[in-house]
Amino acid sequence: GTEVSSSALKKQLKKARKDEAIRSSLRIEADGMLTADVNWLTLYGRGIGIWNNQKQFAADSKTIDAAIDLLLKAEFPEMPARFAWEDEKDERPKPVKVQRLVTVIVGDLKKTVVQDDRGPLSEPFANLTSKLVALCRESAAAGIGAENLADGLTKVAKGTLGPETLRISVNAPQMKSL
Repeated sequence: GTEVSSSALKKQLKKARKDEAIRSSLRIEADGMLTADVNWLTLYGRGIGIWNNQKQFAADSKTIDAAIDLLLKAEFPEMPARFAWEDEKDERPKPVKVQRLVTVIVGDLKKTVVQDDRGPLSEPFANLTSKLVALCRESAAAGIGAENLADGLTKVAKGTLGPETLRISVNAPQMKSL
């Protein structure tokens, strides 16, 4: 997706509450130190959630609506891409540690907000991530996981797990001929 204006994203999020086609394109990803026991949460508008990269759970329309409402109430579309001190130049010591990150994709619109260990703490952003986790905790407890790769592939093939749960990572060392 393309990085967008806050008003365009806000408008699309509001539309996603009513329009099934737009809702099905929604993806909310939260990563980092979300709570003491959760560091990854993904919600798909079509009704699937992924908890801590370990379990798939059902995210009904009420849950998706509540997640959209949390984003709007926290003013996520208006948040900066990164929380930084006003007088800060990008001469930060490396490495920078990401504390939490949220990406929202709806249709071809995308916005990512990052809280790292160099900028000021944003309470509204921290509250947003913890509320998203709290919203999904009960459903996630009844989630389905995979015992191993073979079990996971079988569950995806049978439709027990959604295709969103399948991740393939490829590591291709650089080749000088390319």
